[in-house]
Amino acid sequence: MRFLLDQQLLGVWLNFANGAFGLNQLVDTSGNGMPDTLLSSALSAAEAVRIDPAATRAALEAQMKKLEAINRMHGG
Repeated sequence: MRFLLDQQLLGVWLNFANGAFGLNQLVDTSGNGMPDTLLSSALSAAEAVRIDPAATRAALEAQMKKLEAINRMHGG
């Protein structure tokens, strides 16, 4: 699950680097198509779980799904 989280996290960072999102932009983390969280907050939360050696599979998966929803906003 950590590998899948890494893939989605890299995708969001690359979309940010390419100008698709701004750090203070609201993005969709629930998958319902409605922006609900600042990108900076979503990235901070995902990175915190990613580097936590005690993170559970459920925590990793929850963050992965949020990042996946963000990537879908940009057609990724």
